[in-house]
Amino acid sequence: MEVEAILKKHNVNCDVGFGLYYSDPKTVPKEDLRWLVGNVVTEAEAKALDGVEGLEAGILQGGTKIGVHMPCRTMLSIIVNIMRVYPKSCDYIVPMEEEMVKEGKDRLCAEGVPEEEYGITEVYEKNSHDFLWFGRILPLE
Repeated sequence: MEVEAILKKHNVNCDVGFGLYYSDPKTVPKEDLRWLVGNVVTEAEAKALDGVEGLEAGILQGGTKIGVHMPCRTMLSIIVNIMRVYPKSCDYIVPMEEEMVKEGKDRLCAEGVPEEEYGITEVYEKNSHDFLWFGRILPLE
């Protein structure tokens, strides 16, 4: 909420938020989890915020992504998404990426990026009550 307050102070729309998760909470101790959260802003807004204390801006890399669009109407929606959709999505992504590599195709992440730097991204849109889940997103620049 602190970031949202800073954005509002500078008249920046903060209706779209994101979470970028690098660690698997099933295998990594809580104190070692790596993650980043924030808001999606336009390039012009990011430039206007350059130098504002408490904020950092970055750009998500382009390329092939796997996305799932899910309704998020209640807290139960979030729980169902975490318990059912995430595992099924990973069951799809991991073998697909392994097959892509065997066929000599590009991975879902850029070549040379260590696997521990891969992330999973969630994008939340406040007004639509939906969220998107993307597998295998690169770190921010």
